[in-house]
Amino acid sequence: MKGNGVTYYTWGHLEMEVPFPERMTQCQWCPFVRNEDSLKRHRCLLTGEYLPYPFTSRGNQCPIIFEEANDEDISTAD
Repeated sequence: MKGNGVTYYTWGHLEMEVPFPERMTQCQWCPFVRNEDSLKRHRCLLTGEYLPYPFTSRGNQCPIIFEEANDEDISTAD
């Protein structure tokens, strides 16, 4: 890094699992969504997208890919 600022970025990639309860995949259940109380809106911490309907849908830029689940894939907390 020189005195005039950053000349380039080195990019990394991340793959991780994100848990959602009982197939409820709306933004409201995502651990990466924050409610900004002072602004009265929700925002995704992964994409920076403001979410107008976090209780009924997912954001347009949501990077999470959901697999089709069958009943054998569902894990339960006992």
